[in-house]
Amino acid sequence: MIEFRGELSKSSKEYLIKKESKNCIIVIIGSLLFCIPFIVLSIINNWIFAIGVIPFVFISIASLIPPRGKILKLLFPIRVSINDDIIICKGENFEVANNIASIKKIIAGGDWYHIIFKFPYKSFRFLCQKDLITEGTIEEFEETFKNKIVKL
Repeated sequence: MIEFRGELSKSSKEYLIKKESKNCIIVIIGSLLFCIPFIVLSIINNWIFAIGVIPFVFISIASLIPPRGKILKLLFPIRVSINDDIIICKGENFEVANNIASIKKIIAGGDWYHIIFKFPYKSFRFLCQKDLITEGTIEEFEETFKNKIVKL
């Protein structure tokens, strides 16, 4: 068993916030794609269809607001444990479990590892800060995932 437990450093938190902010681009593009039919219908048929655009505009604007306060508790893991074929990430308000076989790659940053999963198991919360290891060793982690680790 390998376990990382504790509060992430400022640089690790900034990395996760940066990853989360990239998701807003995906939300905006998705919202725009859903707006197109409503815009076309409002031009062709009736202006009343333009009302269908309003929720997507609000979603796009909301996605631009950077996470802060209580929302940050949904981003940062407190514990990441690897046991047999399961990897579990726990935060203050969430718990996510994935199979180790669904790992796509592990990005090795300076003082952390970011575990990336294949679709549809994607979750960017699996961040393992090296100095927070409480069970096992970094060498054991690197040996277990030697074919998956990619340097940043």
